[in-house]
Amino acid sequence: MPDKVLLVGPVHGRLLELVSKTSAIQAKHGPFAALFIVGDLFASTPTDDILKQQSDLLAGTLSLPIPTYFYQALGSLPADVVKRISEVRASSSNGLVALTEQLHWAAGKSGVFTTAQGLRVAFVAGNWDAGAFASDGGLGDFDAGDWHESPTQREEDEKTTYITPSTVRRLLAHPSFRLPKPSVEEEGSTSVAKEGTLASARASASAEQARAARQGAALEMLQQRPALDLLLTNTWPAGVTLFATGADADAGLPDPTARTWGSPVIARLAAHACARYHFALAPSPDSPDLPVGIQEATLNMGAFWERAPYTTDLASYLPAPVRAPLRSVTRFVSLATFGNSGKRRWFVALNLTPADEQGAVVVPPNATPSPYAMPKAAKQAKRTQPAEEEQNFRFGEAGRKRARADGDAPPPGYVCRICGVEGHFIRACPSKTNAQPAASTEEGAGKIELPMGLPSKPSFAQGGRQMIPVGPANCWFCLSNPSVEKQLIVTIGSASYLVRPKGPFIHPSANEIPHTGAHFIIVPLAHVADLLPGSHPVHGGQGDDGEKASIRSEVESTKAAVRAVWAREGHVMLEWTLVRVRTSPRMTHFQTQLLALKCSIDVAQKLDDALEAQANTAKTAVLRSDAAREYFDQTHTEDRGDDGYLHIKLHAQEEREWLVPLYTSTRFPVQFVRATLAAALELPQLADWKACTGDADAEQERHDSAALRAMLS
Repeated sequence: MPDKVLLVGPVHGRLLELVSKTSAIQAKHGPFAALFIVGDLFASTPTDDILKQQSDLLAGTLSLPIPTYFYQALGSLPADVVKRISEVRASSSNGLVALTEQLHWAAGKSGVFTTAQGLRVAFVAGNWDAGAFASDGGLGDFDAGDWHESPTQREEDEKTTYITPSTVRRLLAHPSFRLPKPSVEEEGSTSVAKEGTLASARASASAEQARAARQGAALEMLQQRPALDLLLTNTWPAGVTLFATGADADAGLPDPTARTWGSPVIARLAAHACARYHFALAPSPDSPDLPVGIQEATLNMGAFWERAPYTTDLASYLPAPVRAPLRSVTRFVSLATFGNSGKRRWFVALNLTPADEQGAVVVPPNATPSPYAMPKAAKQAKRTQPAEEEQNFRFGEAGRKRARADGDAPPPGYVCRICGVEGHFIRACPSKTNAQPAASTEEGAGKIELPMGLPSKPSFAQGGRQMIPVGPANCWFCLSNPSVEKQLIVTIGSASYLVRPKGPFIHPSANEIPHTGAHFIIVPLAHVADLLPGSHPVHGGQGDDGEKASIRSEVESTKAAVRAVWAREGHVMLEWTLVRVRTSPRMTHFQTQLLALKCSIDVAQKLDDALEAQANTAKTAVLRSDAAREYFDQTHTEDRGDDGYLHIKLHAQEEREWLVPLYTSTRFPVQFVRATLAAALELPQLADWKACTGDADAEQERHDSAALRAMLS
């Protein structure tokens, strides 16, 4: 059932009026589940009366009738608001800071937060100042997958009152804004191989595999993007009036200068977001570089304007056409200033079902194309290998390239935009070049050696998917990697270690374990992809048991210890393991996830139904109870293309166990369990671990790990 939400324009500290007017709207049209303030809630230059209202609001003597969400907007926050934020921010979650029971601040200069109803909202704070943005370097050659910022950098950005490159990059790097790069037609080895030869056929097949891999990675990225319900900005996006319709020549625009309003970076964010609704504000007296000829009334009262809906087809970001539903519809609305004297419309009420729960997108009859530039397949200029060696193509300088460390590793969560694989930067992606096969001939041609820890080329047919393995040097689960966040480690045994995930699945409605100890991962110390015996079909009967037996024993002991602690806290344990030995380069290090769930929560049937549906889609089966346990005792008889499995076990009063065998031809979502749990528990904000990383400092994380270590001892 949809929830009613209310959006209002800039309030500028008139809090008593806000309470009065929204109470009247609530009584007449409510109840409303949420109120969003677009623009400044507080006044930049408050009078004594406004300061009193502000103090009463923070003290609780003035109460808002609807749960209210606001962000920094154009000016700096008042000192007492900043003080309250600093007092309660450490206990905040999901990007929201509760200043009072009904008032929530969206943390930062930009970000994405989720309301209690599951509405996903993106916002951009700060004023648009083109000169200041350019002086900060602009966006430059920015790649969302190659960007990372520290907490200190975030704090510095919050101190500014204008939109900075970091303000924009932070959102472009968020999963809800991430888009594949437009496909590039590559000139490969087919240009040097004689047509009709075996070398030409091999080169053509290799190029086709690379294209299929790029298509699959791009499609997966688009289909797994967390959809946005609302985008809130203080500035119009440049060009939003394109294709706008109306009865007059101005298309019903609120001001003669409206076609010149807006920011190109907001336009870029809007094009990436594809939000269902985008709310923005007209220029204000404080805006730099005001449009020549803008009406005084517009500056003082703002402007209401509702554009015809526009559609965005994200399939244009794919190398090849698809039939998948990738079209979105966005409605743009400009709100006037709250309670303005000209009675310009300053509020909008909506009935919204969270985007994660809505059905198929319905395109209204008055929809227009997107007003923003959409990508077209770029064609790379053909050039020979010698030409590339003679000249740095990007800078036109002979042979000059910036030195890079060969062994450096990207930050956690970084995913290469070329191949969609974690563990290496774009510059080091094996898909960028035409890999030459290892040669070993009677003439003594050299053999290309793989880096230490990488498996040899698999002996089975891989279809159109490339295998780009991740070795210990850049594996985020190998303790030898200097980038491992060791403050999250709880215990280290002789064969494995227990660690808290960077983005835990934790919510008071699902689990309440002290010291954020409701979600763990057990990881072997050795870089092994599975713990199956060598005789198992996954290894073709040729695997090496080695130290796997001791790892299995220690893993089971750790599970039992965690299960006992959680049982004392009134929780049951759900464990799951996903193994892909042959086809997934991201799963070269085995791991088992453990999640605490309150005893009152029953997810067994929903897991069973979701597994059955996904298995049917993947053309495999679901094994239950004894059949699931017997899977681990299988021995190799014939090559069936066994690739691994998904194993789930619920340690409830009635124990349940499932196993889905996976094959080299099987496509199965990596985050299936997490996404299923998020849907079953109505916690869509937990579906993507990257959105759950929080902002706890390293010292607090070390403290929590030590406390959990004591609980397990």
